[in-house]
Formats: sequence, C-alpha cells, structure tokens
Amino acid sequence: MLRLDLALRLSLTLPWSQAEKFAEGLMGDIRPVSELYEYWCFFQLRRVLAELCQTELPDNGSFLAFTQEGLQVRLVKGKRSRVMFVYRQDRVRTVKVALFYNRRFPRPSRNLDTWEGSYTATFDPDYSIAITVTRGPEVQKHWLHFDAKYRLEPAELAQILHDSGADLTADAGDDETGYEQEISRLHRREDLFKMHTYRDGILSTRGAYILFPGDGVGMRMEGKTQNFFVRHPSAFRGPASHNFPSVGAFDLCPGRDESQLPVLKEFLSSVLEAVAAGDPYQEEQGLFE
Repeated sequence: MLRLDLALRLSLTLPWSQAEKFAEGLMGDIRPVSELYEYWCFFQLRRVLAELCQTELPDNGSFLAFTQEGLQVRLVKGKRSRVMFVYRQDRVRTVKVALFYNRRFPRPSRNLDTWEGSYTATFDPDYSIAITVTRGPEVQKHWLHFDAKYRLEPAELAQILHDSGADLTADAGDDETGYEQEISRLHRREDLFKMHTYRDGILSTRGAYILFPGDGVGMRMEGKTQNFFVRHPSAFRGPASHNFPSVGAFDLCPGRDESQLPVLKEFLSSVLEAVAAGDPYQEEQGLFE
C-alpha cells in the first residue's frame, strides 16, 4: 500500500498540462477512459521497447524533459512526442528505434529521394515505431503503426476479422436490405480497413495493428480465432515464414497486461531481429531497379 501510495503521489507531481484536463474529467460522471487507455498503451509500448533495446537516447523531441521545475511530461496529441533507443550497434550496422505518439505522415510537398510520408492523404496513427538501420552510407527505415481501440469488444473483433460477407444474397446490391447489410458490414470492418490503409498509404510501413482491451493471449495466425494476418503466400496454409508485412490485433487490457505484454514483446523482437540481420524486407524495391 505504501509503494502504491508513493507512486500515485509522485506521478501527480509531474508537470503535465494534458493531465489537468483528465483530472477535471475524472471528477464528473463522464470519464475520458478511452483517452486514458490511449496514453496507457503508449507507456506499455515504451516499456516493451526499453526491455528489448540496449540503451535509451536523450532527444529534444522526447515526451519527457528535465526543466527548472524538474521532470516534465510533454506527451501531447498531434505533436512529435517521441522516445528513442539503440537496439543494436556493432562495426557493421547500427539499429535505432523511435516510438512516436500521434506522429503525422503528410504527403510531401516536394520530390524526395527517400520513401517518407504518405503518397495520398495525411495519416496520424496513435503510435508509430520507426526502425532505422544504418550501414555505412546506406540508411533504411521501417515503420510499424498501432491504433488503440478502447471500445472494441472481443466478440466484435472476431466478427470484424472473420466476416466474409457470406450472409449477403447474390443480388444484395439491388435490394435495400442487402444494401443495409453491406453498409453495416463495412462499418464493422472499418478498424481493420484502417490498418490496411496505414500499411499501404504510409511509405516504408511493414505493419499496422489494433490494440484493444481483450482477454485473449497470443498471436493466432490460423483458425476461427485468427487475429494476425501476414502478407505472404506461406501464411495461407499454416504458420507463416515471417511476421511482417502484416496487419492484425493485439489484446492489451489493464490488469491482464502481464500475460499479454510478452506476446507483443516477442512480436517486436522478431521484427527487430529480422531487420537487424542485414537482409530486411524492401517492398519499395519490388518494381524498379
């Protein structure tokens, strides 16, 4: 009890302008639980990366800053709040990891030599992880994106991931009931479609994933409870040869995170190891030499 009390008192002394709005909301009948869950997920991702990486780097864009008032939290939606790590460094290559909160990916206003930003509209996932591999003069960047969906129920997720539309009649397009069914189906699958949009629309992206407060544990790549989909032919008939490029969903619920976080950690570790091995996935090189 003493440990929890001290942790609560110390956390309340941290200067954080956004937290003041939360404090006001928590006093009323309507609590900003979805926003709290969004912030909580950021700190869980940071925790996992801190355990996987060798060192954390000081950075001007960090969400934590030391000021005259002491340690200050600058995690603000819509700004480049980030934390940076070194995953691995040797004589051949350096692998760095950066976790961004609500980073914006606009369409560039000029021609670029690198695959940066979006080639259509502006996107702003809740969290983005940049993995940068430097080998001499060569620099490669890979992105993973996550969106927190507090209101997504496990049963609803299962329906989103496995609804094939088989309940629609053949001539549903000419029938008002069929039309309404199709609109309802698309609405339910909107979250999954958004992950596909991130993976396709944001250049150099290797995966996009939903975080939601489910009670499941594990990456399920086949069967009726499948929650992880790899963009590779080997994934259609059994376990996939790779974990990315992919889209999917991770159960991450307060109170159950001790059993769920290792799943997310194992996935991120597999991606970092594959990238650090020296022959990473390069979708951008598929069409042109």
